[in-house]
Amino acid sequence: MKRLFTPSNELEKLICRLFLAFSALLAGISLVIALFYALHQQRAYMDRMIAGSSTWMAELPQTRQMIRNGYPESSTTEMLDLFVASIPDVTGAVIYNTNGVRFYNTSRDADGETYLDGDEIPILHGAAPYITTGYGTLGAQRRSFHAVTDESGKQIGFVMLAVSQARISAANRDIVYLHLFFFVIMIVFCLIMTAIVIRRIRHTLRGNDPDELIRSYTNQDAALNSLAEGLLSVDASGTVTFSNREAGAMLSADGEELRNRSIFDLFPDTSFARIVRGGQPVLHKSAQISGKRLLISEVPMEYHGIANRSKGGMLVILQDQTETLRLSDELSGARSMMDTMRAFNHEYLNKLHIILGYLQTGDIDSAKQFIINSNLVTSQAIRETANNLRISRLCALVVGKMMHAAELGITLKLVPGSSAAENNLLIPESDLCTIVGNLLENAIDELKKYDFPVREINLGIFFEHDCNIISCEDTGSGIDPKIRERMFEQGVTTKGIGHGTGLHLVHDIAANHRGTIEVESEQGEGTCFTVTFARQNSE
Repeated sequence: MKRLFTPSNELEKLICRLFLAFSALLAGISLVIALFYALHQQRAYMDRMIAGSSTWMAELPQTRQMIRNGYPESSTTEMLDLFVASIPDVTGAVIYNTNGVRFYNTSRDADGETYLDGDEIPILHGAAPYITTGYGTLGAQRRSFHAVTDESGKQIGFVMLAVSQARISAANRDIVYLHLFFFVIMIVFCLIMTAIVIRRIRHTLRGNDPDELIRSYTNQDAALNSLAEGLLSVDASGTVTFSNREAGAMLSADGEELRNRSIFDLFPDTSFARIVRGGQPVLHKSAQISGKRLLISEVPMEYHGIANRSKGGMLVILQDQTETLRLSDELSGARSMMDTMRAFNHEYLNKLHIILGYLQTGDIDSAKQFIINSNLVTSQAIRETANNLRISRLCALVVGKMMHAAELGITLKLVPGSSAAENNLLIPESDLCTIVGNLLENAIDELKKYDFPVREINLGIFFEHDCNIISCEDTGSGIDPKIRERMFEQGVTTKGIGHGTGLHLVHDIAANHRGTIEVESEQGEGTCFTVTFARQNSE
């Protein structure tokens, strides 16, 4: 044991001092708290005891009758003497009427009688039962006051029950001595635990010198900081215990220290709980953090070849794909633009044929109107659509619908801020086009039926990695309230036989991918459909 209490190096000395200081501090704080609590409980017990006893005496029918009769009764006095004698530590009890006439006093045979010094004033003025600390001929006392009332509730007197403060102090001293005894025991226990910790450290290091281990750690730290990937080590509580330089650059623009931060603050979408519980890694998960697109792999850490599931912990590997995705996005944008231009060229040739047909049939006015409507879709609008919608099939569909709407004198616009990329798509591309195509076609059909003052359709497409939102708003006449509740059913429509399929398909696709559909419609103002898909619902 003497060898154990003699640290052999600076690390053991530091650990020994810190462990002893921490253990002694913890033991001291614990005992102080326990002592404070015990003293508080002791006082609370005394207060409850005298409060309950004074309540019993005040509500005793014999007490009420004695005061009403105007003189002490021997039978009542004897019963009260027996009751007070059965209560431990009580030093005195008195009963007065409201005029200050005393009907009962436990110390009536003593040389110095207990008297009151103003503590009874609140109870004489109708106060609720209370406890005070007062001073009399018997010294400091803890006093409980309770009013005595007749059957009608009128106060006719009061009861005072007292415990000597000296007895309370004696009980408190016993509690303090007991806690000091336990404090000494805990200090001895801390010394024993310190010896065990030192022995455990020596066994764990297996004879290696701590300075050598520090040099080895420094070399490993330098190697980890030279990696292109970011690394984070997370303990069982979800706290980051290590981060290399690359991880700090990826996750903190101002170089803030990541160590000791919660993994849930850094990655709200982390799979930490599932990994620690199940021991299965989650690889190559995409996330947008601090303006960077990262590829994240979360792997449970193992010790001695066995997954440490009881303690938990995981290793997080980060790969910055921002630049790669930027290049990919540019290539995807170029491809989308090419596909859109092909569709635009195809539509342009179709329009020329239509204009030629009007001219050949001599319908000059129709040709002029068609040309005017065709100009509603500008090259600028098509270019912006191609830049914002980086999904080729979707972009071609929207441009085609723009041209079709323009032929009918309807303006179809993309809501500012709209964006869609394939890597953020949460549902199959074919289902996406079905939803957008049916919503736009329904809006076009609605606006072409009547000569509305404003004939506009606003299409909003907002895709993020964890949420896809599609909105379609028109300036039509709104949805007929008669079919509002059944509008997603097959065949329900106001267009006639052969229709009523589009919204049914949209509803089925949303249900299959656990999406939501919100409908806002006002008669004479228009209708807005909003379809939302969230990653946690689609996975």
